[in-house]
Amino acid sequence: MSKDNLVVCVGAAKAGTSTLYRLMEQHPEVCVTKYKETNFFFDDSKFSKGPSWYVEQCFPSSFGKKVLFEADPIYMLYAECIARIYRYFPTARIVVMLRNPVDLAFSLYTYRSYYGRHGESFVEMCQCEEERIASGIPNALAEYGLLTRGRYAEQIENIYRYFQREQVYFILFEEFIRRQGDEFLKLQSWLDLTPCRIEGVWDNETGRPRLKVLARAMYHPRYRFLRKVLHPLIPSVVLRSRLAQMLHQINLVRYANHEKPKLDPATRAHLLLRYREDIERTEDLTGLDLSVWK
Repeated sequence: MSKDNLVVCVGAAKAGTSTLYRLMEQHPEVCVTKYKETNFFFDDSKFSKGPSWYVEQCFPSSFGKKVLFEADPIYMLYAECIARIYRYFPTARIVVMLRNPVDLAFSLYTYRSYYGRHGESFVEMCQCEEERIASGIPNALAEYGLLTRGRYAEQIENIYRYFQREQVYFILFEEFIRRQGDEFLKLQSWLDLTPCRIEGVWDNETGRPRLKVLARAMYHPRYRFLRKVLHPLIPSVVLRSRLAQMLHQINLVRYANHEKPKLDPATRAHLLLRYREDIERTEDLTGLDLSVWK
């Protein structure tokens, strides 16, 4: 396998990465990973198996494909993940999806709290974030870093430490949801894929659970040990992933029938002020017009 055809969407979370994965899955010249978010560049035990294992295990249908594609939003959050991608695949192309940082934080909070991950209010979680991250709690940055995820400038600068600007492609979430088909065609052109118009795909929708006890068992960190105990019953990671998706969909009540939670405008404005400098730096780094965020 050539190391020149890997494309990794590194984030951000709740910025359309799942939808992009589904779009890429439908392109005839693209092989996506067997399941989204392999965690290969994050998980030490997986990464130690090497690049050949990664390709063989995660891209079993890669023969004849022009692009191998993975999407895992945890990669952008951890600097070491980007370094690892470069170590094994220095010519990889990196896709970064960006969303208004306050909207991203609230969307992530809503998604997690409605699926049993957290019981605190959004404001309470934001107030405790820095203390929790500094506490040394395992994976605290991923679990509690709602506001940290949206501080894009430092994350993008880290990507540029390893990858040339021409290897990095940025997608603005707000444009992506308005003109999905056109934005996807632009990405295809950048990847030198045969143009294929695909649109109307939306994945990883948020809502509320029918059974909160099931949601907590599936997603709450407190029950991670229980999920690990059950792993031997379904040893295949692919089957576990598909089963989880099926249970997720069965347990999901979409917001079409329920009022979607809304962030208090005053809280939103206050938090957005804290991002002003970072947004300006992000504009300089990406060349994007981020006035829609201001």
